[in-house]
Amino acid sequence: MQSDALRNLFIRQTKTDKKDALIIAEVLRMGRYTVTNLPKEDIFKLKNLSRFYLEMMSNLLVYKQRLLQILDKVFPEYEKLFSDPLIKTSKELLKQGVLPEDLVSWD
Repeated sequence: MQSDALRNLFIRQTKTDKKDALIIAEVLRMGRYTVTNLPKEDIFKLKNLSRFYLEMMSNLLVYKQRLLQILDKVFPEYEKLFSDPLIKTSKELLKQGVLPEDLVSWD
């Protein structure tokens, strides 16, 4: 049950249990309430999963940006060597700890 709209009619915005009880009683008496429909459990789980996925994708983007910033400081020419510095070949080179001098000598 939602009763915020009626609570907003009161001048003072202080909240007490006594006032809340009066507001709820008034809302019920006047019939000015809406019933909150809770989603089914599977829908609730899907919503949470979707939110988690979006959060993970956002985190992934942040980590990629940080990696590129650090890479740009350490080896500014690195992005010119690959069409995408985050492709598999590039990541493998970074995992192996290849130094900028080593990559430059491969040209």
